Amino acid sequence: MDELIRTKYVLKHFSFSEIGRWWHGGEEIDIIALNEATKDIVFAECKWQKLSQKEAKRVLFDLQEKANTLSGTSKKKRIFCDICQKIEGKEALRKSGFLAWDMED
Repeated sequence: MDELIRTKYVLKHFSFSEIGRWWHGGEEIDIIALNEATKDIVFAECKWQKLSQKEAKRVLFDLQEKANTLSGTSKKKRIFCDICQKIEGKEALRKSGFLAWDMED
């Protein structure tokens, strides 16, 4: 229950002026959400599969690499998120500063 409350608290503090997806060549980011007022930008990957903590971490690191190629995002507060069917070890990812949500959330 504490985790559900925390997730609602985190979501409550996000509002976005723009939201969409990005792709260039063979690369894509499923969701990019920007709040121009706060300069927060969320990069999210969505996977309809079960991921181990190691696999989820790889997705997040790949997402960071893709985000590094986008111009104009380095001065914003960048938040990285995994949204999956099931993520093993999501609590550890959250403690590392990532957002990690699955169907249980």
